[in-house]
Amino acid sequence: PPKTSPSTIYTAADVRDVARGFTGWSVRRRKVRYTDRGHDAGRKRVLGKVGGFDADAVLKVALEHPATPRLIVRKLYALFISEYRPPSDELIAPEKKAS
Repeated sequence: PPKTSPSTIYTAADVRDVARGFTGWSVRRRKVRYTDRGHDAGRKRVLGKVGGFDADAVLKVALEHPATPRLIVRKLYALFISEYRPPSDELIAPEKKAS
């Protein structure tokens, strides 16, 4: 199974490059705005993928990572069932597709 410990999924450089992907966004007078000139369009490395990622592309890379479904299930389990007892591996195992 994919590793789900945050320290094994991403690095400090990933965090920096993800932040660069979200540049250009601001909030003024309670309105969210985007400006191209404020966006860092340079090359970024996010979870092993390299590209000129913007916010949408960063989210797509994160959602495609094999550890993401397990991480989301763990977070939902902690929120709705128990924050003290982790879910079993069987519960969070990916569903097997019929062949």
